[in-house]
Formats: sequence, C-alpha cells, structure tokens
Amino acid sequence: METVNKERIVWIDIAKGIGIMLVIIGHCFYHGYLQSLFRGVIFSFHMPLFFIISGYTLSCSDSFKKLFLKTFLKFKRLIIPSLIIYLISIILESLNDWFNYGLFHPLDDIKSFLYNSLFYVGNMPFLWFLFALFFGGLLSELLLLLTHNFRTSVLFSFFLSFSGFLISSFNIQIPLSLDIILIILPFFFLGHFMSTKPTKIPILVVSLILWLTSFFAVTLFSGSYFEIYSKRFPLFPVCMITAAAGSIFVISLSYYLSRIHWVSKALSSLGKISLYVLIAHVFDFMFFYIWMLNDNIFISILLRLIIDILVGAAIYKGRQFILSALKNRSITGKRSDLV
Repeated sequence: METVNKERIVWIDIAKGIGIMLVIIGHCFYHGYLQSLFRGVIFSFHMPLFFIISGYTLSCSDSFKKLFLKTFLKFKRLIIPSLIIYLISIILESLNDWFNYGLFHPLDDIKSFLYNSLFYVGNMPFLWFLFALFFGGLLSELLLLLTHNFRTSVLFSFFLSFSGFLISSFNIQIPLSLDIILIILPFFFLGHFMSTKPTKIPILVVSLILWLTSFFAVTLFSGSYFEIYSKRFPLFPVCMITAAAGSIFVISLSYYLSRIHWVSKALSSLGKISLYVLIAHVFDFMFFYIWMLNDNIFISILLRLIIDILVGAAIYKGRQFILSALKNRSITGKRSDLV
C-alpha cells in the first residue's frame, strides 16, 4: 500500500505539471483560425483536469464538525492569500498602466475587485479557479456526507450541474459565481470514482479517441469551444464529456510517464510547485516585453513558460525560506526561555 501511494502521488504531480503548462500555453494563443483551434483544444479540458485530480485526492469528512474545521483551514490557507495576491496584481496593473499609458484608476480597479469578489468571481482571472477548487471540493464532501451514498451524490451533482448551466444560460449573476461551481461538480465525483479504479492502457486510447472526436463535433456544430472562465458551454453536456475524456487521457498518460525516470522527475517537480507557477502567471504581464520580443508564437510560448516556471520556483523557495526562518526563530525563542 505504501508503494502504491508513493506512485500515485508522482503521477498526480506529473498531471499537474502538464496541466499548468497547458494553462500558460493556452493563454498565448489569440489570433487567427489555427491559434483559435489550438486554444480550443487546450481549453476543452485543461481546467477540468485539476478538478478531477482534486476529486481523486478528496478525503471525505465523516462528520459536520470535521468538515467545518477542514473548510476553515482551507479557507485560511487558500482563499485569503488568493484575495491578497489578486489585490496586489490589480495594484501592480494600475501602476503599469500609469507608467506606460498615463492611466491611473486604482480606486475604480479596487471597487471592481470588491464587486467581483462577492458577485462575479468568474470575472477574475486566477481567482475564479481557486474559488472553484475550494467550493467544488466543499460541495462534493457535503453531498457525500448528507447522502451517505456515492451514487446518490453523483445523481445530485448531475442535477446541480444542469441547474448551474441554466443559471449561466440566462446570465443570472449570483454570489461567488456559484453557477460555475455547480456546473463543474461532476468532475470532482469523476475523480473520486477514478481513485478506486486501476489505470489501464485501453483507457488511454479510448479517452484520446473520445476526447478528439467529441471536441471536433462540438466545434463543428457550435462554432465555439468549452471555456469555463467565459461561461462558454457549447452543446452542453457534450462539452463536459470532451473535458472529462481529455482529462482522463492526460491522467492515464501521466501514469505511464511516471515510469520514465527523467520525465517523471522533471514533470513531477513542476507539478509540486504548480500553484506557485500559477501565481507567477498572474504577474507575468510585468514581463510582457520579454516573452513578446519575438513574433514567432512558439518562441513566445517557450519564453513565457521559462519565465513563469522560474518565477514560480523562486516564490516557492522564498516561501520555504521564510517558513524555515520563522520555525528556527520559534525554536530559538523556546530554548532561550528555557535558559
């Protein structure tokens, strides 16, 4: 059991590493039919991949007291720092606009930040994703705790997902973009279900075929592609099947890549700091003139990946250094008290 758990952690980190690279790459495509196609392929599953992984690692609370305590700790660890980081990014963007374009409107930006924080998290890059992870996991655990039955919880998740889609379709704004969180709920249960099933090669092949087939079908008949951030769900629920199939393909691929030592080491290391790379990605507008120096889109992608990964690694190392320093100071203080 110990060996299985270690192996499972490695390939989950690999999947996160692949996922965070796809997030960065997907944001590099803007113009033209071919770039739009590449963007659509990536956006068809790259965010659901993280929700499925979150569901895979979901540990269900057996009481409301434990669930409340876990939720409180996650809120302090995830949501509060996220709000602070996003507020800092808004201030830096305002300063950037001031220095480069002579525009300075920090109060308007902060008002927009406060409004979006309460009513439209989906309008906030980076933050909507962390809110979705937090509340999606919370709702999943709550359903399991209330029903005491996995199948019943899954049925409720489908119903809530469809309800969220209807709310989104009528453009009804509700606090915390709950419609997005409701829509993505089945992904958490899919991940939780997959945690009980072994990964096999046929799954890799079948998921790849289903993902590409359904993606091109959705694109052909709707002329659009799946994008959670923009509340774009063409041919719902077929686009959800596309997202699930693409995610399962990457997860299955990650399982086999974990057996190739050098690939496993590189991608799993990236996966471990994926949250910090995401934070770096929020601030990479500060390095815009570096990764946009070249007109070649592939060179721009490579430069942006390198910058975000290096800055993310620096943030991670800086955090580790500060925590270590605080820990040593605490230990030293205790020793001096003893003396």
